[in-house]
Amino acid sequence: MPTTGAGHTEGTPHTQYAHAADGAHLAYQVFGDGSVPLVVAQGQASHVEHQWAFPLLIQFLQRLGQLATVVVYDQRGCGVSDRNLGDERDWVGQGTTDLLAVMDAAALDRAALYGEFHSGPTCIRAAVEHPDRIADLFLMGSYARWRRAPDYPAGMPDEATAKMLEVVSEAWGTGRTIEFFAPALARDERQRELFGQFERMASSPGQMHDLTVRWVQQDVRDLLSRVSIPTMILHQRGDPMVNVAHGRYLGERIPGARYEELPGNEHLLVGASIDEPVALMSEFLTGSREAVRVDRVLATVLFFDIVGSTERLARVGDQTWRILLDDFRRMVRRELERFEGREIDTRGDDFLAIFTSPSAAIAASRAIRDRVRDLGIELRSGLHLGEIERQHDDVAGVTVHIGARIQALAAPGQILVSSTVADAVVGSQFRFRDLGDRELKGVPRSWRVYELED
Repeated sequence: MPTTGAGHTEGTPHTQYAHAADGAHLAYQVFGDGSVPLVVAQGQASHVEHQWAFPLLIQFLQRLGQLATVVVYDQRGCGVSDRNLGDERDWVGQGTTDLLAVMDAAALDRAALYGEFHSGPTCIRAAVEHPDRIADLFLMGSYARWRRAPDYPAGMPDEATAKMLEVVSEAWGTGRTIEFFAPALARDERQRELFGQFERMASSPGQMHDLTVRWVQQDVRDLLSRVSIPTMILHQRGDPMVNVAHGRYLGERIPGARYEELPGNEHLLVGASIDEPVALMSEFLTGSREAVRVDRVLATVLFFDIVGSTERLARVGDQTWRILLDDFRRMVRRELERFEGREIDTRGDDFLAIFTSPSAAIAASRAIRDRVRDLGIELRSGLHLGEIERQHDDVAGVTVHIGARIQALAAPGQILVSSTVADAVVGSQFRFRDLGDRELKGVPRSWRVYELED
């Protein structure tokens, strides 16, 4: 699970507020356990709490958290920061002041800075004006100027910019803009739905229009030659949102900058496209690419516990209860072996196991529930499918957290699964009853939950 940077582990890091110079409240979080402090300036709409339930962001954030101690914040107008947009006349300068206010609140004297998309100009100005505070600069899929000019052919023509503003006003909150950020996922209705939900959480259509108007006016080309700190520029060759010519321009004009052009046709870093940029960042910051090697796998987690265990212990006594638990665990382990599940943790009457196959996990959960009824034991069970991080003999990550929360919703004898599990076994022998969206403790957004039918 993500950590707050202070040794405290929760479903999501704790949200705090920095105070901008004009009194605006800026929401930020601190997480990760890397040795290098890194500030992440998100470049589009953001929501520091909901991002931990958003599949397209969470993996990248977790990887950064293994590399560095990360401070991530919602810029004004987004997420859980104030909606006050402040001074339109100097948007880049205001963004720089806000960035430093977040660093001050997080007690960072100096840190590396990662800026993506529209936050690039702010990060460039911060690097030029405050080299004592910014140790290294990373720019991902960003630009120095958005709009085309006679001396800047890389920019977007005015008519295309106007069309983009129109699309923002009409489509924001529907998920349609996934076509520009992650086109490979655009045909996946579930991903489109999640993308629209994130948009609605991050900002309203009108607010996003006003923010975009400010972003497209940015121009910091005159500052590029004055960047004096180590700089790495990363850009996907087929980025559909920010033409790669923007990245090449930055690489040519920032003194000593290292420019890395990455394969790929997305704007967001998703799936396997995360590996290379994080490895490059690790090498740039620490001198080693080894720091980002993690053991992450896709797995189905199964949680279950005994209903009424405390009352039964009080009724039968310690010795009889120990014998019953031993019989229970033997039965469970036999079924886990049969369905190729791996036992992770056993605490009293609780079990956590993982499976490579969601079908096997469902079948095992049903077999275990039915088998232990011979002992007079009733179980509550919950399953979730997602990426987990393997840590020696343990597992971690938000997938584990969500699985535990789904199990907590189950009634005696119920086997509940998340939508990711139900979607993964479509067309199989298993049938589910839709229980609708449920709020999960510690998880910002609701999740669709299903009950396995016999």
